[in-house]
Amino acid sequence: MRYSHNIDYLFASIRYLGTHTYWWARSPQALACELQLDEENLRTVFDGFPGIFRKSIRTNKTTGQHFYALQARYAQREGGDVKDPEQESFIEPLGPDKRQVVINFVVKMAGRKLKKMIKSKSESPHSEQTSWQWARQSCLRLLPS
Repeated sequence: MRYSHNIDYLFASIRYLGTHTYWWARSPQALACELQLDEENLRTVFDGFPGIFRKSIRTNKTTGQHFYALQARYAQREGGDVKDPEQESFIEPLGPDKRQVVINFVVKMAGRKLKKMIKSKSESPHSEQTSWQWARQSCLRLLPS
């Protein structure tokens, strides 16, 4: 999975799962419905980035889907219980600083891949130099260094 190809779904789900004051985990169906995202694409993103999203052992009794949470938020659980928590339990939303660390990581990973793609295309003898030079310059201005 490429961060750069999924950045829209990553941002939407990180923001939602990191800040929602009631839902700390959601099924792909519920989150896709609420955010008006494609359910299958969302499930693919959740499963494709296990370092960002935690897949619960529990499943929704109606749909059979697993619940997903942000790893960073799940790690904030209090107490010594390491069992899969109930959906009704409370896990504090991520603070702005912690949420920004996750977002910065995603942006950096997406930027690295995009920079590599632009560099390899601009160095290719068969590429259209003018259009790739323009694209490279435009994208590099937008990406963090």
